[in-house]
Amino acid sequence: MAASASADAKTPARLALATAILNMSTCVHTSTVAGECAAQAVSAGSELLLSCPAADDDCRFRALIALGTLVLNGSAESKSLASDLGLADVAEALRVSGGTERTREAAGDLKLAMSR
Repeated sequence: MAASASADAKTPARLALATAILNMSTCVHTSTVAGECAAQAVSAGSELLLSCPAADDDCRFRALIALGTLVLNGSAESKSLASDLGLADVAEALRVSGGTERTREAAGDLKLAMSR
């Protein structure tokens, strides 16, 4: 996963990873196996979000939605990891100047989820 999250990765690879993390985030609260993978998904999503070029809005948007879902529906460990990785600050920065309106709104939603 790390290679797909890097800044060197091609857009389709980053988008595929963001989509996979988003899909996993929807299963976290219903599956024990998915719950065990939530920390890895938070870590990969964070790396993806941090390395994603500003022009890659779809990838940023999907990563933000996935991370917000993981923080809200995942374990306390997922939320703690997201906090340790500084995602609240990243979300705030993207909320202020994150590109499209939907990306800024998703960043605001992640920041709100982190504060709960």
